Amino acid sequence: MRRALSLLLLLALLGAGYGLAWVLSRQSEPLRAPDQVPLAGEAVDCDLAQGPCEVAGLRLRLTGPARALTPIPFVVKSAAPLQRVVLSLEMQGMDMGPNRHRAQRMGNGEWHGEMMFPICVTGRNDWRVHVIGMGRDGHARRWLFHLTAEH
Repeated sequence: MRRALSLLLLLALLGAGYGLAWVLSRQSEPLRAPDQVPLAGEAVDCDLAQGPCEVAGLRLRLTGPARALTPIPFVVKSAAPLQRVVLSLEMQGMDMGPNRHRAQRMGNGEWHGEMMFPICVTGRNDWRVHVIGMGRDGHARRWLFHLTAEH
């Protein structure tokens, strides 16, 4: 009897652990590598340093100058309801390490946050800004923007 209860308890704990791992994996979906998240759209003819850009129902605006090593406030406005928004910065063809910034929900589809660009030792300043949003359906989507930062 005691052995059966121990086995039952062990199975219950394993089930709870599996359930928790599944829930946490769904919540962290937007934190996957950007290229692993389906692309909703790319703003190819817009440089965020020059003004706001919009693509596929999502608008990204910087509210400060795009300078390296300086906090840059940003605003994301989404036509579709999102549960979570993360900006991921990368330089194409160069490993700059993970550079992710979580936005805070402000209401009416608007999210605010702050990002910072590191300095590239080669002097490059061309950045790709991925906005990764978790939809209410539990799936992540990605919008890609381009930016030329000041040194």
